[in-house]
Amino acid sequence: MKSRLRNAGQLFILTHNFLFFRQVKNWFGYLENKKETVGYYMLQVKRDEGSRCSCLSPLDPLLRDFESEYHYLFSLAYSAAQAGQDNPSLQHYYILPNALRRLLEAFLEFKVPAKRSNIYAGLEMIDFDEAKKTRIRRFCDTHSHGKTIGEPDQDPVILGEASAVARDLMELIKETDGGHYERMIGLLGQTPAIEIEP
Repeated sequence: MKSRLRNAGQLFILTHNFLFFRQVKNWFGYLENKKETVGYYMLQVKRDEGSRCSCLSPLDPLLRDFESEYHYLFSLAYSAAQAGQDNPSLQHYYILPNALRRLLEAFLEFKVPAKRSNIYAGLEMIDFDEAKKTRIRRFCDTHSHGKTIGEPDQDPVILGEASAVARDLMELIKETDGGHYERMIGLLGQTPAIEIEP
């Protein structure tokens, strides 16, 4: 397709296939580097007085900015770690317990793979500050996968701990695999701001 359309003046590609979309996005990313104009859009269904129609709107940032769920989760954790207690949006914290757990599970899965893995076993194989490992595990076990937001363990004061746990998790990833951490930060277009004591 790329070779046949190399000289096209204008090109529209529509797909429902996410893997194909990622390939096209990577191809178009190369074109953007060559100063070509590229736009990303999505069709959204709208209902107006009972009739159904479609409209073209900008591509959702989740699809545009991240290559995988892992990239997205890392960006959430990194952002929360940087925010500290200054982030006024409590709503941001409610998704963090599940996001931090998923990120930790994915990191442990490729860093210390095992036949029967869980957070506790994976953390035991990581050489990192024991108190911080315990806080990360306890936070993920206590606050993720809750049935409702209104349970007592979802108290806003407790959820305020999320940014500190996100910081611990970022430190764990950096200390365990500094090269991986630096490359992930590079993908986010960030300058590392988390200082880890030697």
